Amino acid sequence: MFYMGNERDDKRRIRLAESKDGRKWTVDPDYVVEPGSEEGSDVSGGNLWEWQGELYVIYHASNGKSYARTIDKTLRNVGSKPILLHKASGSGDDVGRVAAPEIVNFGGQQLLFYESGDRLGATIAWAKTG
Repeated sequence: MFYMGNERDDKRRIRLAESKDGRKWTVDPDYVVEPGSEEGSDVSGGNLWEWQGELYVIYHASNGKSYARTIDKTLRNVGSKPILLHKASGSGDDVGRVAAPEIVNFGGQQLLFYESGDRLGATIAWAKTG
């Protein structure tokens, strides 16, 4: 399970916890994703995504955009460069913050579901490839 850790320094990072039974969890001592200069001060909403034979951890950042980083099969070694996954287009309802990315394969298409808008007034939005 990827999850957001709000640490003692009040910075949010993505952590990994593992369980064999869904009740007892072991938290990896290292962070999976720490925010870099592009993302701002915090990252959250981590999910695993497989695309074209590669694994990625996808997440959103405090700058209002969603990102992907490559990750190996052990889920321990993550790429250092964030890849922009989605940012608001600025048209129609697709404005402001983009958060909590979740990608679903349906009917041969990749669909991205995400929170759109400010944190307490967000709606669920979606985008598709192509």
